[in-house]
Amino acid sequence: CDPYFCNRRRGTYTVPVTERLYFNRRYLEEIRRAVARIRPTVGQRYKYSDLNYWLLGQVIESVGQKGLDQLAQERLYAPLGLRRTAFRPRQTFSPGQLIPTEIDKTWRRQLLQGTVHDPSAAILGGVSGHAGLFSNTADLATLLQPLLDQGSYGGKTYFSPVVVERFT
Repeated sequence: CDPYFCNRRRGTYTVPVTERLYFNRRYLEEIRRAVARIRPTVGQRYKYSDLNYWLLGQVIESVGQKGLDQLAQERLYAPLGLRRTAFRPRQTFSPGQLIPTEIDKTWRRQLLQGTVHDPSAAILGGVSGHAGLFSNTADLATLLQPLLDQGSYGGKTYFSPVVVERFT
C-alpha cells in the first residue's frame, strides 16, 4: 500500500477502484475540500471540465439524502423499467454479462470490465455525476426517449419541458 492506494481492502483503503485496487477514503474529503475552494478566474475560459457534473452529483446526493446511484435507480431507472443500467455493474451483473471497457496499461494495469475507466470517477468509488454509468442500447433508448417527448415517457413526466429545452 502507498498513502493513496492498496491492492486489497484494509483499514481506510475501502473505496473500490477496481476489484484489485482500493483508494484511501481519508483523501476523499480532502479532494472535496480542494474542489470547493476552486473559483472561476475572471477572463479565463475553460474548454472542458467534468467538474460541474461531478459537483452536480454531490448536490443531488445532498438534497436527496442518498447516493447518486440509489437516487437514480429509485427515481429514474426503476420507474422507466431499465434493467441493464447501473453504476458499479459488477455488484449487479456477472462478469460474463459485462463488456470490457479498456486495458489500462498505465494506472490500474489491468483489464477494466464493469469498472469505470474515468480515473476521477474511479477514485469516487465508481459513482459520479460525470462518469461511471453503464447501460445497454435498449435501456439507453428508453432513458433518452423523454428528451424527445418533452420530458414524459409512458404517461409519466420525468423532466419538465423547460428542463428538456435547456438541456438539449
